Amino acid sequence: MGFKSFSDSMQVKAVLFSIKRHDNYQPKQAKPLLKAEFEQLLSVIDTQSLAGIRDLALLSWLWFGAFRKSEIVAAKVEDLESVAGKGMLLNLGRNKVNQTGEKRLQVPMILQPVYPYCPSTLMQLWLERSKIKKGPVFRAIKKGEQLQSKALSSSAVDHILNKYLDLANLTGYTPHSFRAGFLTEAKLAGAPDEKLRQVSQHSSAALERYIRPVELLDHPAAAYII
Repeated sequence: MGFKSFSDSMQVKAVLFSIKRHDNYQPKQAKPLLKAEFEQLLSVIDTQSLAGIRDLALLSWLWFGAFRKSEIVAAKVEDLESVAGKGMLLNLGRNKVNQTGEKRLQVPMILQPVYPYCPSTLMQLWLERSKIKKGPVFRAIKKGEQLQSKALSSSAVDHILNKYLDLANLTGYTPHSFRAGFLTEAKLAGAPDEKLRQVSQHSSAALERYIRPVELLDHPAAAYII
């Protein structure tokens, strides 16, 4: 109705700051799914079924693209762009950092055919087996391998992940753990922040929050002494 938001007032900001300062405030962060656990998770997927191939491609893209759950379920075949010999690009539409859709955001997906969980290879396999030519990439599948026209829901992604976490004897991970895990793993491996931001679409300050504490134990100051 045109009224100024009360949340901009200094009184409200002062109260929120005081709560954080006196209440041991800690932002909630997803437990990072690092590479070893990521590969353990994908290793239990049955690739003999259509649903298994979909799930393998889905979880591989969720990790290597550091995607938000909303981005992966919104992906369409028309958003994919193949680059011969190099991999694929996913053109993102509106998302958390591009709410008006004015920017053209592209997430690179590497091609490494010898790696069993290569995202580009798995995507090609999924599209070939599913015969999807347009529309949603990741779709619901009913009994008897009946592929549906509608996209997977966010809750379906949660269900798929929890199913394989149980099979792999892994606990404490959420879809956001893929984003945190990939960014942490890539940082530990020496990937420059510029390359990380190409995937995550983060600002420099926001990216720092995603590099989890495991990095602190990688060559800490004491390692230079003892």
